[in-house]
Amino acid sequence: MQLHPPSYGGKQYLKGVIPTQVMANFNQGAQVEHQKFGLGTVMSSTDERITIKFDDHGEKKFVTPMVIGSLKKSDRQPPAEKRASRARKPKAAAARG
Repeated sequence: MQLHPPSYGGKQYLKGVIPTQVMANFNQGAQVEHQKFGLGTVMSSTDERITIKFDDHGEKKFVTPMVIGSLKKSDRQPPAEKRASRARKPKAAAARG
């Protein structure tokens, strides 16, 4: 069984070595698309770990060299943050007298 080095953008690199140009596409705030989890936003990234908040699957943490091949940069605009709604106080019932 022969193991092949990971490839990014059609080029092959040594295992665990990710070119700076590739990592630049996945900085904090970058919009990405994952093969399984869909669209998301990079929350943080290092050479070792990357955290992505997916629209439909929540926040997930990955080992960067293992997931980079499954990600592609997305051109979409970041989704608008949903504001938490506060529960409204019930109106006081009119006093009957």
